[in-house]
Amino acid sequence: MSQSPAANVLLQLADRCVKCGMCLPSCPTYGLFQNEAESPRGRISLIQAVAQQSLQATPSLKSHLDHCLGCRTCEKLCPAQMSYGELLDKARADWYTRPGFVLRQLLAWAASPRKRMRLRLTMRWLRRLSLLPTLVKLARKIRADIPDLSQQQAFTTQQTLYPSVTEPRGKVMLFTGCTGPDFDAETLRATIKLLTHMGYVVDLPPSQNCCGAMHLHNGDSQTALQLARENIAAFAKNDSQILYVASGCGAQLKEYADLPWANAEDQGQAAALARRAVEITQFIAGQALPDHLSLVPLKQTVAIYTPCSMRNVLRQQDASARLLGQIPAIQLQSLPNSPACCGAAGTYMLTQPTLAGQIRQPHLDNIKALGTSILCTTNIGCALHLASGAEQQGLKLTIKHPVTLFAEQLQFKK
Repeated sequence: MSQSPAANVLLQLADRCVKCGMCLPSCPTYGLFQNEAESPRGRISLIQAVAQQSLQATPSLKSHLDHCLGCRTCEKLCPAQMSYGELLDKARADWYTRPGFVLRQLLAWAASPRKRMRLRLTMRWLRRLSLLPTLVKLARKIRADIPDLSQQQAFTTQQTLYPSVTEPRGKVMLFTGCTGPDFDAETLRATIKLLTHMGYVVDLPPSQNCCGAMHLHNGDSQTALQLARENIAAFAKNDSQILYVASGCGAQLKEYADLPWANAEDQGQAAALARRAVEITQFIAGQALPDHLSLVPLKQTVAIYTPCSMRNVLRQQDASARLLGQIPAIQLQSLPNSPACCGAAGTYMLTQPTLAGQIRQPHLDNIKALGTSILCTTNIGCALHLASGAEQQGLKLTIKHPVTLFAEQLQFKK
């Protein structure tokens, strides 16, 4: 029986795996299950077997793929430079039907700037849901895995251009993401404040959209492709650098050229956007503060959690420490065993809440052991997931984006 074109693509990618097993110790789910099918090598073997038509993509088989966080730690250790994340996304796109109704609606709302407030209100509603028995189970998951954001003011503005408050030194564009305005408004405000006081004009294209990462990783590559097209168009009006505050979004933007584009021209435009995308802490850390600004000392220990997107995709694991290290008197401490994923992984904390909680727990234990009350991380999903765990366990912990903490320490010289 001949293989389909999609199966041939899967086999070409999977054949790079030499089955050495170096990925196994680094895989969070293999560590939990001690089951070969829950390791990168095992999942690659399953994908190969389905593509070769020697196995069926049954729900039981798919569950092994569903358990994968997509953290891509295995890619950093792979001697064959296996593109595991790409293989996993393509397998899900080929085998999966569209996500379930509730998840599909959440993703659709997240993808639309006009519906972001609806998403925020939906999350609040689901946290408080006590009726409608068919939704109680999902509501309990979301209540457990999203911290209470009812006191946070969303980032809502009609302003699309923020002028420099000092002599202009350049112009940048800001990618806000779909969850940023509602769940990470503090970081967006701090970013704009910091950039404008450093002499940058900040442009927020109003037609920008969700990066598409959640859709891609849930098997909906066509929606991910459409969102990428919309973002390419939104940021095409000039060639300024595109700064992003959520490293998970940045990982997707940087890999736009790997999406299933129909022609070389579209792929070239995607690659051009990827080249312009720069992670915000890396950008700020590389700039000298203007003469009129200085940093107030912070005599505290601050823990840093480096998300998988920063460590394994963007390969910028030191960016947060380089930025925060400029603050006088600060004591920085990376979480022990921080190469392990925190368990957030996009929608994973909602679709696999039990596993996500088990994977998160060692990080909460490490935070307790450090005795710090401030944690910095560059990805909103990680921040939400760790914050919800801290809230559930009565741990007094403030989680901030590194740029937010940095901006809080700014002062004007007299």
